[in-house]
Amino acid sequence: MKKVSALVGSVLCASLAFGLPMAQAQEAKTLNLIIPFPPGGAVDGLARVLAEKLAEQDKYRAVIVDNRPGAGGQIAVNALKNAPKDGTAFYLGHGATYTLNRFVYDDLSYNPDEDLEPVSIVATAPVFLIVPGDSPDQTLEDFLERAKTEPMDFGSPGVGTETHLAGEVLKVQADIDGEHVPYKGAGPALIDLATGRIDYMFDVLIGSNAYLQDGRLRVLASAGSERSDFQPDAPTFAEGGVEGIDFDLFFAAAAPGGTPKEVVDELSADIRKAMVQDDVIEQFAKLGMVIQASTPEEMQERVDNDVASFTEILKNPEIKVK
Repeated sequence: MKKVSALVGSVLCASLAFGLPMAQAQEAKTLNLIIPFPPGGAVDGLARVLAEKLAEQDKYRAVIVDNRPGAGGQIAVNALKNAPKDGTAFYLGHGATYTLNRFVYDDLSYNPDEDLEPVSIVATAPVFLIVPGDSPDQTLEDFLERAKTEPMDFGSPGVGTETHLAGEVLKVQADIDGEHVPYKGAGPALIDLATGRIDYMFDVLIGSNAYLQDGRLRVLASAGSERSDFQPDAPTFAEGGVEGIDFDLFFAAAAPGGTPKEVVDELSADIRKAMVQDDVIEQFAKLGMVIQASTPEEMQERVDNDVASFTEILKNPEIKVK
């Protein structure tokens, strides 16, 4: 009897020692990370690093990046709306999904305040005016002078994005004319910009970095209120005599609307753990992005502030993003 008891005791000890890891392994889940752009560009690059870092956490078996481009993020958000509210699917997109789209689409297929549950701001990035490497404009002043006399086309990742809005605000504030050419993501737009099919665009550096390094593209100006540490030689538009150009982008994650708070908080904490690592911060700093993994409440505050700001900007009837 004592031998049997000892054997049973050993088995119980083994179960206690290995039960938790086994349970964790059994509970490991696959995450579906839905993004509204094709491969290439800022959001896709950010998503793939986030997916890699989340997959390193024991609770996740795998993280799949699900590219669903088009319709200003509506296709991707509608996929999220149909996803389970258990933390196995979330969305990563630019701020327009949460802010500008409500001003752009009269028949928006989702409600930003109800169908998207804020999880975390993942990163922010300054915006720059970028031109082809062989553009005749060597300075911001050159560009503004030519834009007043010659018709030019500017690209964006899509209608109603923040960089589209920046282009429209520039037209009004600088009294220039520019034809907007929307693309399904920054990647395709940058290809056309580098080959001269369009004349300029506003963008963050992560997608254009390779083009900038080999000279196919050039930065002419910062679209922020101050010069950026990422491009300290690029003047602000205010320095060039154009006021009212102050844009940066935020990239943020959301769960399906109505996801329980404890699930949202857990996913938010996992994203912060994944992204606030020295190698990730350093990697994206080289690409012109600031890792800023936030709480759900901090993300909601940024959304509210941007909605208020865009409401004021779009009171000007000359500024159109539709």
